[in-house]
Amino acid sequence: MSFSVLGSIYVLTSVAVTIFRRRNPPASAATPVSETFTADEVRTCLEELSDVRFALEKHLGSFHNLLAGYTPSEAQRWGDEGALWRKRWSRLGQQCRFGEAPAGNQYRKQRDEMASLHDELGAIHLTYTRELKRFGNEQVPRLQGVHNRLEALTEAARTLR
Repeated sequence: MSFSVLGSIYVLTSVAVTIFRRRNPPASAATPVSETFTADEVRTCLEELSDVRFALEKHLGSFHNLLAGYTPSEAQRWGDEGALWRKRWSRLGQQCRFGEAPAGNQYRKQRDEMASLHDELGAIHLTYTRELKRFGNEQVPRLQGVHNRLEALTEAARTLR
């Protein structure tokens, strides 16, 4: 029982911290990096890019809640979570100036690679979301039909003797 309580506290704390971080980004997120892109700015952008990647993986992994029982409220929650991720991703692009041609300096290669990874994360999010919506429209009704038919058969089998 104590394991369940500790697990629940951990999950609730994790959710609260995640929500707080999304709604209260660090002050550095609002300040774009300099055009010369310093070593500290490379590290800051790389750290935030890693955090954004982790957040995307966590978000995409939570789609199983939709498959377990596709409900409009769960779909809305998942969509809202995706919109928050997209804002964070966009803010990172602005902060690190990934949409701009970098000034020629010693960190240009790192900045170009981070910009490419940033774009890739955005593309993954769009593709995954599009495919999940397609699944929801095409396969969830079929899955629900199978579920309903099995329930009916199970109910009928209870009366057999």
